[in-house]
Amino acid sequence: MNMQRFTCTCAALLLIASAAAAQTHDDFDGSTLKPFWTILREQPDHWRLHEGYLEITTQPGALNTTEYNNVRNTFLQPVPPDSTMRMETLLDFSPVHWYHNAGLIYRIDDDNYIRVSRGIYPDIDGVWMEWEVAGETRFHFRNLPDTGYSLIWLRLSRSEDSIYTASFSDDGMRWGAIATEVIHFPDTPPMGGVQAANGEGLAAMGGPLRALFDYFGAKVTSVSADVSLPSSLSILSVHPSPVRIGEHAQVTVPLAEAATLQWWLTDLLGRRIGVAATRGHFDGGTHGIRFSLYDVPPGMYFMHVMAAGSRVTQRILLTR
Repeated sequence: MNMQRFTCTCAALLLIASAAAAQTHDDFDGSTLKPFWTILREQPDHWRLHEGYLEITTQPGALNTTEYNNVRNTFLQPVPPDSTMRMETLLDFSPVHWYHNAGLIYRIDDDNYIRVSRGIYPDIDGVWMEWEVAGETRFHFRNLPDTGYSLIWLRLSRSEDSIYTASFSDDGMRWGAIATEVIHFPDTPPMGGVQAANGEGLAAMGGPLRALFDYFGAKVTSVSADVSLPSSLSILSVHPSPVRIGEHAQVTVPLAEAATLQWWLTDLLGRRIGVAATRGHFDGGTHGIRFSLYDVPPGMYFMHVMAAGSRVTQRILLTR
């Protein structure tokens, strides 16, 4: 191959690479959706391209645990396979009721994903990082200082394959961290994009809202792996399992540092069983939460434990 042909070939390859990279960004300025998007559980009458935005109208739906998995109109495209990458969007969204949420999604499947969302969770009006591995849901929350936020930038970065950082900005320049977590997903190619929903079960209060996405971009970055990793809230065990009606059971929760523990139970429709219980301030270490269920039918329930701005959910099987 002569030098001229070699130069032309390299230039062509660079153009192809640039075109492929450009296809991960969408300003939503066209009249039709770009062909690299896939829409999961599409409902065409609840989304449109309008005035330079991707507009999604929220509907009841959630991904929490393995029981819901019904968020509609989730827009997905392949994520860069490199170990370091960044996804970002600019969102115009004003949640009104509990569980209204919209934002980024990094998805292996419905039980292995990360969502970086603007939304309302009971007592928290702000942003959160939600993730699942094998159907176990966990959260980090951050209240916004002013509940009048409408425009917000959301970002999810990955470094060293398994370190994920969620962050947000109110001006696109100054970024605040929501959380950084080490998350090990199944070895399956992920997809990334945007979604909006009303929430889970009967707790999906209020009517539909418009979520306006100004752009979406995903690219390879030089994200530093030198990050501070906050400890993750987790549930070590539930004993006995299954739990019998009226029988005392214990949930074991490790705390890496001192925190106030709060817990509550819900049914499959998101209805709270009893009231939230605050267990007070605990030192770092392993602690047990004792509970029993009366006057409710056998079935599947969910234990929610919250401490230091994080929440973890554990399925509880109740039998006679």
